[in-house]
Amino acid sequence: MAVGLTNTTHFLRAVTAGEVTVEANAVNQGRGQQLWRVTIADDRGRPVAYGDVRLQNIDASHRRQADITGDRTGAGVGSSRRHE
Repeated sequence: MAVGLTNTTHFLRAVTAGEVTVEANAVNQGRGQQLWRVTIADDRGRPVAYGDVRLQNIDASHRRQADITGDRTGAGVGSSRRHE
């Protein structure tokens, strides 16, 4: 699973009708993070926007215990906080 860290988008022109095409290319896919370059073109092939998206790869099996049990005390998995 991956979660977004940054999204930088540069808008070049407005699109008020028609369709757009989005193309995403991996710049780097490491064990911890991914970087993608995204381009968007209108139906005439003109660039509409472009940007970079950086994602953090996370292991879904290591979610905080609070996400599983609904515990909002901050004493999730790996915490040394005691409950009495």
